[in-house]
Amino acid sequence: SKGIWVSTGEEKRQQLLTSLSRMYKQNVYSNQDERVKGLLFHLFFKSHYVTAGELADELSVSRNTVLGDMDYIEVLLQGSGLSLVRKQRSGYSLSGTEAAKRAFIEDLINKSLSVHDVLLLTNRIRDGIDQPLLLLPFDDLISAGYTSVEQALAAAFAEHEEKMQKEHLPLMIIRLLISLRRLDDGAFV
Repeated sequence: SKGIWVSTGEEKRQQLLTSLSRMYKQNVYSNQDERVKGLLFHLFFKSHYVTAGELADELSVSRNTVLGDMDYIEVLLQGSGLSLVRKQRSGYSLSGTEAAKRAFIEDLINKSLSVHDVLLLTNRIRDGIDQPLLLLPFDDLISAGYTSVEQALAAAFAEHEEKMQKEHLPLMIIRLLISLRRLDDGAFV
């Protein structure tokens, strides 16, 4: 695979990369690992049981595909302090301490971000949010708090740049977004 070479200016390059990133992350699950991540995001960010049918609709896959992926999720969760709860006629949910849930989903989000995503995220905060909006793999589940968290971090970075390491900005925004969403759901550490 040799790829495609596009010769353009930096601004157009950033627009193209953002467009490609959005196309990739809008419920397009090319393999089981990507689907499982999507299922885990939905289970984590829901405060109630979710049926296989609801998850299938969210991911645009069949109910049988979701059922098969749930077996994989059970194996994946082993050793994480979390377990998959299956409740007949109610659906699925994640069980475990709030700290274990947050640590697991934070790790999953970090692994889902490409180098380009991290660069865009960091540049938006460092440069005062002039870059195109980054569409994170979980954006539709927590978009309400994204802008305010990003603006607060941008202001803090501008005021305390010498004390804040730009390498930590993506982790900070992820932790703040997870915390805000979980607090909205009434989940406390």
